[in-house]
Amino acid sequence: MSSPPPPAPEARVTLEHDRRLSESILWPLQREFYRRRGTEAWTSGDLPWYVTSNAFIARAYTRMVAGWLRDLAAAGTLDRTQPVYVIELAAGSGHFAFLFLKKLERLRAELPALRGLDVRYVMTDLPEANVAAWEAKDRFQPYVAGGQLDFALFDLERDTELRLRRSGTVLGPGAAVNPVAVLANYAFDSTAQDLFFVKDGALHEGLTTALSSQEEPDLADPQVLGRLTIRYHQRPAHEPYYGDPALDGVLKEYRAALGDTAVLVPIAAIRCLENLSRLSGGRLLLVSADKGVSGLEEIVRQAEPHRARHGDFFSMDVNFHALARWVEARGGHALLPAQRDRHLKTTAFVLGGAAAAFPESALAFHDELARFSPFDYYRLNSGVRKGYAEPPLETILAILKLGDWDYQLLVHYAPVIARAAADAGAGLRWELRRALDAVWDNFYPMGVDVAFEIGRILAAMQLPLDALRYYKESLRLAGPHHATLYNMGLCLYHLQQPAEALRFLERCLEIKPDYARAREWRNRIRAESRP
Repeated sequence: MSSPPPPAPEARVTLEHDRRLSESILWPLQREFYRRRGTEAWTSGDLPWYVTSNAFIARAYTRMVAGWLRDLAAAGTLDRTQPVYVIELAAGSGHFAFLFLKKLERLRAELPALRGLDVRYVMTDLPEANVAAWEAKDRFQPYVAGGQLDFALFDLERDTELRLRRSGTVLGPGAAVNPVAVLANYAFDSTAQDLFFVKDGALHEGLTTALSSQEEPDLADPQVLGRLTIRYHQRPAHEPYYGDPALDGVLKEYRAALGDTAVLVPIAAIRCLENLSRLSGGRLLLVSADKGVSGLEEIVRQAEPHRARHGDFFSMDVNFHALARWVEARGGHALLPAQRDRHLKTTAFVLGGAAAAFPESALAFHDELARFSPFDYYRLNSGVRKGYAEPPLETILAILKLGDWDYQLLVHYAPVIARAAADAGAGLRWELRRALDAVWDNFYPMGVDVAFEIGRILAAMQLPLDALRYYKESLRLAGPHHATLYNMGLCLYHLQQPAEALRFLERCLEIKPDYARAREWRNRIRAESRP
């Protein structure tokens, strides 16, 4: 019988006492975590990324941005001689940006209002390592060469301008002639927030005390986060608290409408939105997906805010309701989902006009982001993968089509697809062949060998030349693997190239000398090749 785990070390060293939450040591430590980890934070599996970086959500966002642009064009407020900037905050791995650019390219060709429009996508993040990694990505080079993509270091909690690395353009207040679109996925749940408590109809400011289990000689080390205990205290808030009528109005509403509860205000997100809106004279679209709340009924009865730990970093719910009230107080409008699941809320906010002036935006939000949301798709996709070991090929193809050829599903079911493809009829084989090419078109290299999986499906369909093309991509992107080399050898054998087949089988055996099947095929081909 195993012994119980040792108790956690007692939190006894006070690092800060009764600090406003937005000024806590938590946030500098969080920033340093991202700065040090760079793109490794996504490839290591520490950070969630798939739910906001798949083909389904990228298509939905492009439809949302396209609807907004069509509204601007219809109102005559779009200057077609000037660029429209789409700025992604905390672009991280770059996966979402690649998919968005592909979907936008297609929409620009299909929609008359977007044809010829100079849309420039700007990927931003805090770590230099992330920006350098994007600049080196093969998948981005056509968009960079065409002037559709640029990069910038941007601290969304502090910076007020963006310096674009490729064009040299500086986007500061008033620099953008056209309204700006901002995309923020999992960007605001790890940025500074203020905490308040409503108690007996009175508003109290939430203060934090941070304690560690040991002395901390280096308060810039993000591993300190893993040793912290946070305690919250309250003191009466002096109103008006912010001196900003829009923000103070939000607090007044909470004091009047809420019972005893804790409530967060995403102050860094609001300040970021305020700064970015100044780029184009207060005209802006924000589309944001994050864990959080969007209605008053979701805020009630919280003793204190939940801080979710993810290894050496953390996240907190985003109060989209407060963000919506702030936008509305500034003459804009919010598009919020009806769902009440906090895991992922997809929201949109428009500054620079009343809702009546943006019908296409509202329609796109309803059809693409609310009716069947990105989180609905994620739940369906995950549920099928977990609960359905071997669905029919027709079912897999249907979900692939729904997800706009999302490669994660194909990777999961590749062995199932390969078995089914061998006996599929001509019509189904044609559909599958089309699906494989579409999945590859969406692929962004991030540690998954999609080329290998497509290759083995094509080999099962007895299409060795096509399979070989994908196996070569697997070698290029993932490096030599014994299974890839073995499969290439078989493809070359079936293409009646025995000498080349032997060469690849020999390379396979150099990596894995005990690979019996490779030895058997090598001996067979040698025997067949003897005069």
